[in-house]
Amino acid sequence: MGIYLVMKNNLKRLFANKMTYLLMFIMPVMIVVGGMAGTQISLNNICVGIINQEESILDKWKKFENVQYQIIEGEVVQTDFIMGNYDYIVDLKNESEVGQFQEILQEKSKNEKKTISTFERQIAMLMTAYFVIATLYATKFIADREQGMIERFSMSGKKSAEYLGGYVLSTSVMVSFQVSIAVLGFCMLEKKVDCLKMLAVILMISSITTAYGVVHAFLCKREMTANILASSLAVVLSILGGTFVAVEEMPKMIQFFSVVSPIRWVLEYFIA
Repeated sequence: MGIYLVMKNNLKRLFANKMTYLLMFIMPVMIVVGGMAGTQISLNNICVGIINQEESILDKWKKFENVQYQIIEGEVVQTDFIMGNYDYIVDLKNESEVGQFQEILQEKSKNEKKTISTFERQIAMLMTAYFVIATLYATKFIADREQGMIERFSMSGKKSAEYLGGYVLSTSVMVSFQVSIAVLGFCMLEKKVDCLKMLAVILMISSITTAYGVVHAFLCKREMTANILASSLAVVLSILGGTFVAVEEMPKMIQFFSVVSPIRWVLEYFIA
């Protein structure tokens, strides 16, 4: 009962500020947009102009990642190429051009370094952000401790562990709601979505980031210290987890230490 009362009181305090309602929707949307932008910047896309569309050939080429195709009119081919609108222009009726471009794609595929997918990168960025946000919610526990609220709570016959438990639940509620919005936003951009897997991912991210924030709130004596430490460590875990560079492309020593990153655990769940 004590845990429920603390959770209820925490949520009431949060929602007393009307900005909370706005931020609960703005933060996930900003993360979705930021994740899309960051992913697009990091991708090395090839833009190919196609003359005389042949579905059978295009279907074979679509398996190559980071290649964008656009059907163009034959009359403007030279103009488009001169202006740099396309990296390559291929006439699918010309067997020689098709063969040459097929070789280019295969060579690119051989030389391309291992990368994580767009969706995986977005999930990794989401986890990084909510390591920090969850800590911001949880560190109100430190202020309550400084003001003697936990001591007074214990004097009423309840355990101090219940107070911490209430913070775990209130932080989990706030984080789960926002993570759900962000993941649903990512899913809307994906063609194939496994609903059960997405539910599992939401639960995993919410649980891990909530625990991360609560641990910092419990161990640190000051809010500022907890938030700075959580933010710094979140960046390290993000790098080790493969947010920017695939783990397989990291030096062996860093790969060894990357097992401590929860982000890597989640990404490997996707790859499995």
